[in-house]
Amino acid sequence: MKISFLDKNGIEDKLILIFPGWSCNRELYDRFHSKGWDIAVVEEYENSDINLALLEGYSTIYLFAWSLGVFMASITDFKGKLTAAFALNGTEMPADDKDGIPIEIFSKTAENLSPGNLLKFRKRMAGSTLIFRDVFNREFNVEETELLKKQLLLILRWQEEKPRFSLPWKKVFLSENDAIFPFANLKRFWERKREENNIDIISLPGAHYVPLDHIVRLSIPDTEKVSERFSEAKDSYDRQAIAQRKLASQLSHLLKESGMKKGLSILEIGSGTGLFTKELVSNFSPRELDLVDISEARPQISGLSFTFRQADAEEWIAQADRKYDAIVSSATVQWFINLPHFICNVADRLNDNGILGFSTFLPGNLEELDSLRPSPLHYHTEFEIEEWMKQHFDNIKIVKSTFQLDFDSPVELLRHLRETGVAGSAPSGRLLLSGIRGIKKLTYRCACFTGVKKQREKA
Repeated sequence: MKISFLDKNGIEDKLILIFPGWSCNRELYDRFHSKGWDIAVVEEYENSDINLALLEGYSTIYLFAWSLGVFMASITDFKGKLTAAFALNGTEMPADDKDGIPIEIFSKTAENLSPGNLLKFRKRMAGSTLIFRDVFNREFNVEETELLKKQLLLILRWQEEKPRFSLPWKKVFLSENDAIFPFANLKRFWERKREENNIDIISLPGAHYVPLDHIVRLSIPDTEKVSERFSEAKDSYDRQAIAQRKLASQLSHLLKESGMKKGLSILEIGSGTGLFTKELVSNFSPRELDLVDISEARPQISGLSFTFRQADAEEWIAQADRKYDAIVSSATVQWFINLPHFICNVADRLNDNGILGFSTFLPGNLEELDSLRPSPLHYHTEFEIEEWMKQHFDNIKIVKSTFQLDFDSPVELLRHLRETGVAGSAPSGRLLLSGIRGIKKLTYRCACFTGVKKQREKA
């Protein structure tokens, strides 16, 4: 295998790494771009070795694997370099009667492969004549076909010989009309994996092939859209943000229990309209207060002196050149693309004995809407977050909570979502009234975390 870049501008520290399906190389993704990300694709499945040196220097790497690319990714030792992994219509058992392509079909496909049969296979992948003509209608000569046949036979062998490495699978997308991998087999494999890992399984209509840009939109929050939605809701947010207000109060209480004192220099991430900012001012009287938010909304608190920056907090804190006594955030970090890296950067921006305190939402949040959204936001578990914090913080405290909001009608529920900026925020599309008829409650599942910065041992 080899890695080649499709898009590299030399300034990004975020990479999308693509493992394509069998018989599909970089030409399938030549038109794919994602703002703020470098793009690389893995090719040549006739060997299982790969040079990962090109991945050095990236703080965030999102892997997207499709079809047999899922298996090829699973036998690759990334040595912890991946931030998140997303699978599309493939499993770690490519030839298997229960968990993959039935063995007889896989074997006969390899044995009988010819240029004509290969085109028939690619038609089944495409699912429609239009997509086949636009994406897959390419002539293969005998030499190329023999090379692809060799790849299939090697994959059969590697399935028995190669160990599988634990990848940070976050979301799995399965097409209900897949004509390559039986949908039932895909679902069976990933539901078993979900029992051990925090994986979201998303069913899609359509065929084996799904355009990568669609999957990326369903997987990576669009920061510009998030900013836009919350900016639109800035005048109504405080009125509707009932759960967020309760969460802000809980975080403030937990910070008191953790020993946070008055008169500190404090950085608040995701200040928004100031729900939690008011808690900070009232309970901790900060000596100095800096605020960072991706939207243009900012607190309107009489007599409050603060410095405000409109910025992507993940990027901003990685470059910040000063330290604080405390860094806090309420109901924001669920949007971050690399929470472990953010926690590490926070530790570097804290003074000795500095405190980190934040709240976020947990799996099952707004579960009433899951079937209506093409791809609900992926939430980290409290156990994952605790493990990331343990690397940099001591005296970790966690408080979980559940808030259920009842509404008089679906109209009121939809208004609540829109006026808090939640409806339509990436990666899900806008919710419509016609979709939520019959739903009159929402369940918020969340947790607050605090920790004290670990002291480095002096040489």
